[in-house]
Amino acid sequence: MGILLLLVSYPSFTGATGNFGILSAKNLPMANLSFFLDHEYARKHYPSRYDSTTQEDVPIDHHYGVFRGGFAYGIIDYLELYVGGTGYWKYEERKELGAYHHGDVGMVGFRDIFGGAKIAIPVLNDTTRFPLVFFLGLHGGGNVTFERAPDDDKLVLEGYFNPTMTHRADYFGDFLMTFELYPIAFTFDIGYVRRGERDPINTGDSTIDNFFNNRSLSNSVIYGGTFELNAGPYTKLVLGLKGSYHLLDINLPDTAFGFFGVRFITPVGVTFDFGGDYLINDVNFLPDYRIVNGSPEIYNNDSGKWRFNFGFTTTSALIQKKKKPAPKPKPKPMGVLALDVKDSETELPLMVNIVFDDTTMKTLQTDSNGHVDMKLKPGTYTFKIVKDGYKSKRITVTITGNTKIQREITLKKIHIPMGIFTGTVTDGRTKKPVGAKITFLGSDQKPIASDLETGIFKAKLPAGTYNVKIEADGYVPETRVVNIKDGETTIINFGLYEKLKEKQTIVIHNIHFASGKATITPDSYPILDQIVQLLKANPNVKIEIAGHTDSVGSEMYNLRLSEARANAVRDYLIQHGISADRLIAKGYGESRPIAPNTTREGRAKNRRVEFTVISQ
Repeated sequence: MGILLLLVSYPSFTGATGNFGILSAKNLPMANLSFFLDHEYARKHYPSRYDSTTQEDVPIDHHYGVFRGGFAYGIIDYLELYVGGTGYWKYEERKELGAYHHGDVGMVGFRDIFGGAKIAIPVLNDTTRFPLVFFLGLHGGGNVTFERAPDDDKLVLEGYFNPTMTHRADYFGDFLMTFELYPIAFTFDIGYVRRGERDPINTGDSTIDNFFNNRSLSNSVIYGGTFELNAGPYTKLVLGLKGSYHLLDINLPDTAFGFFGVRFITPVGVTFDFGGDYLINDVNFLPDYRIVNGSPEIYNNDSGKWRFNFGFTTTSALIQKKKKPAPKPKPKPMGVLALDVKDSETELPLMVNIVFDDTTMKTLQTDSNGHVDMKLKPGTYTFKIVKDGYKSKRITVTITGNTKIQREITLKKIHIPMGIFTGTVTDGRTKKPVGAKITFLGSDQKPIASDLETGIFKAKLPAGTYNVKIEADGYVPETRVVNIKDGETTIINFGLYEKLKEKQTIVIHNIHFASGKATITPDSYPILDQIVQLLKANPNVKIEIAGHTDSVGSEMYNLRLSEARANAVRDYLIQHGISADRLIAKGYGESRPIAPNTTREGRAKNRRVEFTVISQ
C-alpha cells in the first residue's frame, strides 16, 4: 500500500504534479483529472508606524494571501496539461487608534491565469524487478495578468502595500528529476523564467508611481528540491528548498526559502496539504514599503519571513482502464505417495495418523486396511506416523512431477511391563468371602472389586510397587504394599476383620482345654490367633473374656475352672501382642447356660468362651 501511494502523483501549489511548489518528474496517469485549490498566507507586524490620518504612531498588522485553483489532466501516462487562476487579498489591521480610528482596510483581487504542460520520461519504473523509481521530466508554461483591482491603489496609498502590477506574459521552462526508493523520494527542479514587461501604475501619487514603475525586472534561474518520507499508508512528510537567481545586475535581491509540509492522502483520492515556508535571505513574503525622509523604500522585517499554506486536491479517473483477465494458472503437476502401515510383529494393518512438520498441512489417516494415497505438489516432505501404543516413526520423502511413490511402513509396539495381581478377600475370622473395594493409592490405576460370592479379584497392572487399600462395609480397612513384576502373577489373599462395636459379643465354641484343666490344647491356637488379629485390627477396644462350663461337677468347681480357663485365654492373647490393660478375664461357671445340660449337645454348647466389647 505504501509503495502505491508513493507512486501516485498529486498537483503541487503550482498546478502540475509535485509537492509544495516543487514539480515532480512524474505525471498524472492517463485520463485522470485533478482539481486543486490552495492558499498561502503571510503576516507582517509593525509595532509602531506613523499614521498620516491620525498623525500618531500606531501598531499595525499586514495580512497577505494568495489563492490558486485549477485543473490538471493526464492526456497520456507521460503527458500532463494544467490550467488555473490566481487571486489575492490584502488586509491592514489597525489597532488601538482610539478616537481617531478610521477602520481597517482590505481588498480582494484576481491576479492572473496560468497554464502549462509537463512530459514525464520513465528511466526506471519496474518496481517488481527493482525497487528504485527514476523519472526525468520537462515542463513549460506561462501566465498572463489582468487589469489591476480598483481597491489595490487604496491599499498602496493608505496601507503601504506594494502594488499588484500587471505585466505581459511570463514564460518558464524546467528540467525535472525524481528518485523514489520506498519509503523515501527526492525531487530536483532547475529552470528559467522570462519575465514579461510590466504595465505602469497610476495611483495618483507620482512619487509612489515613479518608485514602482522604475523598479527593474530580471529574467531568472529558478531551482528547488524536496525530500519526502512516507510516514504511513496515508501520510507523507516533506522538506525542501526553493529559490531564484536574477540574471541581470540590478538592485533586486535573489530569494531562497526552505519549507516543510505534511500531506494526508485519503483512500478516496482526496489529499490535504499543510506547510510553512521561511525565507533565508533578507526579503519578505509580504510585499510592502515605508516612507523614509519623504521617499518610499521596500520594508522587510523578521515577521514577514514566514508564510503558511494549505491546499487540497481531488483526483479521479475519467476513463477506467480495462483490466486484462488474469490468465488461468496452469495446473501444477501432482505426485502421489501411497503408504501401507502394518504392525511389525503381526503384519496386521494399522489405522494411524500422519502428521506433517508443515503445520499448514492437514493431518491424514490410513483406512482400516492401513492404506492412504496422498496427493502432493513436487517438493520434500517430512511427517510422523503416530498411533497409541506404538513407537512413532518419522519419514522424509521427495515428490517429483507426476510420479507415484509406494512405501510400506511397519510400527513396533511399545512394550509396557505388565503383571497379574489376583487373590481373595475373606472375613479374617469366619473365612467367608467378602465383596471389597481394592484401591491403588497414589497411582492412576482404577479401583477394582472382589467378587461378592467368591471373594476373588484379578487385575492386569503395569509392573511396579503399589500401596493397596482393601475396604468393605463393616470391616476394618487394610493397607498393604504389593510388588508387581513383569510377566508374573502375584497372588495375595486378604483377610478383613470386622469393626467391633460396644457390647458386641463373640461366642467361640472351639477353644479346647485338657479335661478338668485350664490348659489350652494346640488345636485351639489357630482360633485364638484369629482373635489376636481381630483385636489388632481394633486397637482401641477393651474386652471381657468370659469362661463358661456345663453343669457336670459342683458349682464351685465349675466356677473356679471357668475363671482359670478365661485367664489362660487372656495369657495367650497377652503373649501374642495384646496389651494386658485391654483384657479382663472372668469365670461364670455353669450360671449362664445357653442350652440344656441334659443332653451331650447342650453341654457342648455351654462349654464356651465369650468375648464381649466393654468399651471402644
